[in-house]
Amino acid sequence: MAGNTLKTRIQLRNDEAATWVEKNPVLLKGEMGIEVDTGKIKIGDGTKAWNELNYSGVDENAIKSIINSNRDKVSVLTLIEDKTDADMLATIATPVQGDMAVIENAFVEGKTSRTAYFYDGANWAAFDGNYRADNVYFDEDITYTVGFGTLAQPSGSAKFAAKGKNVE
Repeated sequence: MAGNTLKTRIQLRNDEAATWVEKNPVLLKGEMGIEVDTGKIKIGDGTKAWNELNYSGVDENAIKSIINSNRDKVSVLTLIEDKTDADMLATIATPVQGDMAVIENAFVEGKTSRTAYFYDGANWAAFDGNYRADNVYFDEDITYTVGFGTLAQPSGSAKFAAKGKNVE
């Protein structure tokens, strides 16, 4: 049997989204309807009208919504005077597991401390890190009551200027 070639063009049923909604036709089982202005497709089942059918494939807006609602977020908060890190973390609405927060505290001119936290699903926990003496700063002066290095023991207590200086 010899093969025959049929030279034809197939055009699927198509219209603008608003027209599909307005006409609300019932597509035949397996018949495709294309919204030419949105690129969305519905496939008929032979019984449901257009407005009752779900779009075929994946809805981009639905995917973006799922991604955005499951994305970890990082909040950067500036510490307010007389507030604690815990007070600031409590201002983050509905944290989810994996969220992170950084609390910034400008404690002396030109020096800002940053403490990072992660939410484990129930509580905020501080990150631990590798600290170097040249990168750890005092946010206030040290009060001492016993011998400290080469300093003489005070009678009572005394302070030595440490604010804004690093441990090194």
